[in-house]
Amino acid sequence: MRSSINGHSPDGISGSANPGRYLLGFRPLVLVALFLGLCSPPAFADPDARAIGGQQTSTSLSPLAAIADYQAFALANNPGLLSAGESWHAARSGADHAGAWPDPKLSFGYLAEGVETRVGAQRWKVGVNQSIPWFGKRALKRGMAEAQATAREHLWGQKRRQLSFDVYRACVEYAYLGEAIASKRRGLELLTSLEEVAVIRYRNGGLSWTNMLRLLNRKALLGEDVNRLTDRRHAQVLVINSLLGRDLSAAISTPLTIPDADPSFRIATHADLLADNPTMRAQAARVDGGRRGVALARKRARPDLNLGVEYIATDEASMPGVVDSGKDPIIFKLGISVPLWRGSYSAAEQEAAARLRSIEAAGLDLTNRLLSRLDRVILERREAARRVKLYEVELIPRTHEALVALAADFRTGGADFSELLQTEEYLLEFQLKELRARADLALGRAEIELLVGSRRGGDQQ
Repeated sequence: MRSSINGHSPDGISGSANPGRYLLGFRPLVLVALFLGLCSPPAFADPDARAIGGQQTSTSLSPLAAIADYQAFALANNPGLLSAGESWHAARSGADHAGAWPDPKLSFGYLAEGVETRVGAQRWKVGVNQSIPWFGKRALKRGMAEAQATAREHLWGQKRRQLSFDVYRACVEYAYLGEAIASKRRGLELLTSLEEVAVIRYRNGGLSWTNMLRLLNRKALLGEDVNRLTDRRHAQVLVINSLLGRDLSAAISTPLTIPDADPSFRIATHADLLADNPTMRAQAARVDGGRRGVALARKRARPDLNLGVEYIATDEASMPGVVDSGKDPIIFKLGISVPLWRGSYSAAEQEAAARLRSIEAAGLDLTNRLLSRLDRVILERREAARRVKLYEVELIPRTHEALVALAADFRTGGADFSELLQTEEYLLEFQLKELRARADLALGRAEIELLVGSRRGGDQQ
């Protein structure tokens, strides 16, 4: 600061307290700071990101809700799916700031005793430094974070599919149990009607006590089957409510039925699975991230640059007539990191390469397991379709016709009672197996859709 020889300005103000001159001296620093700030990427704020990762909740189901309504309710309220959505949202937010410029460092120093120089005593200094990573490091870091976010997105999509399938399976099992209970009760009603005739024939000596006991035992077993299936149905309500994310004691008022087979369901192929399965897409994103990690590890051995500027406040020289007296120096600095520890860089490269090999091997294993699962599900669905046709077209109609004829003969005093009971038992068994086959057929389609997508398919009837 320019002052008189005795350190004071002519107007009595101390030269070291002249703020206007120092503010002018800060102009180079302001320009540098502005330049560094412009180099930094702006913070990305996606107003729809939370809406994508989160979910809108629903609180009620219609008394006439179908299975699709239960699936939609679960997608809106299941806490596990909400957690996966928030995990994806967090990964997206992390990718937005990954690879950002390092923060510039502002430094200030005050000299307790001014350093005398030819042009005057130096009093204090201020500087700013910006680290510049080696070319490509920031892009690779951001690419790794984006790959992780993409993997989380596909896993979130897979969890949505899995949740829809779990709800569908739980509802189909609930419907199967309801129809099985109804079938067992119809069998009980038939035996009750036959019991009235059997008692009369037993009293008249036309029926043995052994056959009477067989009838009573058969009724008792059917009654126990009804109770057992009713308990299982109640437990299935708990399963459905847990998937829906609502109170476990909530009742299911909808009379759910087993869905009918869709004749337009077409053949699925391995290519369908590889193209549309979210888990496979997530695995591809992991591989991409692993490759970027290998490239980043190789760049660790490259030096980083450091740019800086420093301003030093200097008083005027104590001797008059000194050229550049009180001139404040500005120092531009360039630094470079020295990658000395080659062993650590080599170890990092080996670690990244091993991690990539692990990811690729896991991807191959995943592909094999999904393809084998698809083949197994298609085979099981074809078997279920054959069983449905066998029971609906052949076994049940024939057995029902035989049972009607035997029951009519028994009421008129003819027919063998043992054969009648055995035929009734066969009919009930075939009906239950037909219900199970229809449920398996519906679940087979749902599992194929889980693997290859709802627009693909499984096998034609």
